[in-house]
Amino acid sequence: MSANFRKFDVKHGLSVNGLPFVDENRNVTLNNLTVQGTSTVVDTRTVSSVDPIISLGTSGSTYSIQSDVVANPGRLVFAADAFDDIAVGDAFEYSCDTTDAGGLSSGTVYFVVSKETDVTSSDYRSITFAATQGGTAIEITSSGVGSQSITLNPMRDIGQDLGIEFNYVESGTTKKGFFGYDNSENHFTLLTDSTYGGSSSSSDSSTPEFTGTKAGAEFKYIKLEPTSALTASAPAIDVDQTWNEGSTTFETLRIDIVDTASAAASSLIDVKVGANQKLLLRKDGSLAVNEGTIGGVLSVSNANNSEAKLIHSTATWNNAGTVFTGINLEITDTASGAGSQLVNFYASDDRSFSINNFGQVVSEVEFTDGGVNSAHVINVTDTSSDPASKLLDLRVDDASKFSVDKDGTLNASKVNFNDEIEILSENPGNSTYENTVQHHADIQIIASGTSTATTIGSFPVTELTTAEYVIQVKQGSNIHSTKILLVHDGSDVYLTEYGTVYNNNIIVTFDSVISTGNVILQATKTAAAVSAAAAANIKIFRLGLHA
Repeated sequence: MSANFRKFDVKHGLSVNGLPFVDENRNVTLNNLTVQGTSTVVDTRTVSSVDPIISLGTSGSTYSIQSDVVANPGRLVFAADAFDDIAVGDAFEYSCDTTDAGGLSSGTVYFVVSKETDVTSSDYRSITFAATQGGTAIEITSSGVGSQSITLNPMRDIGQDLGIEFNYVESGTTKKGFFGYDNSENHFTLLTDSTYGGSSSSSDSSTPEFTGTKAGAEFKYIKLEPTSALTASAPAIDVDQTWNEGSTTFETLRIDIVDTASAAASSLIDVKVGANQKLLLRKDGSLAVNEGTIGGVLSVSNANNSEAKLIHSTATWNNAGTVFTGINLEITDTASGAGSQLVNFYASDDRSFSINNFGQVVSEVEFTDGGVNSAHVINVTDTSSDPASKLLDLRVDDASKFSVDKDGTLNASKVNFNDEIEILSENPGNSTYENTVQHHADIQIIASGTSTATTIGSFPVTELTTAEYVIQVKQGSNIHSTKILLVHDGSDVYLTEYGTVYNNNIIVTFDSVISTGNVILQATKTAAAVSAAAAANIKIFRLGLHA
């Protein structure tokens, strides 16, 4: 801000217990007692709330004008006591209760250009005046009618706010400081090593200004509480600095607390909007954002926030020589409890994601709305990767056990599937992938003593047209294995059995029929197998070709 302040007037700007300065030597008259120099004055009056001990900017005395002189420039004549109290450069407000003198206007502020102090002059005890500080003296064209008066140095807005100049010594050098209120900015400014651009012996020139270095202030506490609701946008705290020294560590805000016995919930920063907690920094360093209470070192909630994103972060990584990290979480785990987690995202029992302290990943996914859902999606945009790049690589002791190449090739030392595998092939007629081959495995048991036909496998007639079975039957130490190849036309089944081998005897015989829209494969124990009084354990592998 521009420190354009009006220093208190030598004679009229300062009052002590309501009593003003009366001369340029800064002698104070208290109850008609003049005090000079460093004399001590004790005022025994009772000081009230409207009787300030020190007051800046009070208006000066009001004096009657004895007469006016019609001339160019015009003159105003005063009695001796009033004349002695007027200085060149003083401001005054003119007033007349009937008719203003020609060239003057009641309620207007004028400035003293000159004063006639020569007792031999016919203009003795008169002043000339101008409309501006240091301006051209005004002509009086006609005398005023009624009582005329002036008020010296009236309170007025001339863009020069009041302040106090003080002296101090720094390293043996006498210097001046300044403290003043800037009404246009609505705040105080403190300057050290200051220089004043106005007059030191009379009222200020038209552009008085203090220049210097802004200084700090020390208080017990600061409370920012306006007397009414704010109607203009202005920051409550405005920090405007330039940090331009590379060897200096700058700080915007410093909080240095010596804590000997405070409560655990004591806070370094507590920010609320209404009753809603927005930011809380506890003395132990725990931080809460939009949380009523702190649930951990960092607690974030959007319970009082309409934003759809709980945490949102953006970054630009644009230096190939720098190793960037989006989120870095380093835990030294020496004795954590069971269930400890490095990361935990939780929406419900069916919707959560966690990584425990052993690195195990647990993902709970809920499929809803009846649409096509995916538990995990990996979508890679490949512009220039090596052909051996992998979409997935699972390792044990850094050795790959299961991987999927970027072209979809599956690499596995061993793969286990439950019950069924479907293989799709591209149809050259429409370039779509269709179900072609089905691999199906099953286990059936025919109880001991059972002599009737038992269903050991089935499939819908609309699903497969051709099926090949590899069947193993075990009853005790007896083993019987065979192959069956069948086709159907939707009404009848045609099959052939071949490659039959056994170690002792045939355990079961086979047949196939269509029933309720399904192709059923049946097995019937032989007489010897029924009399053996033991269950038959059957393992089945089916290779099917889709219809």
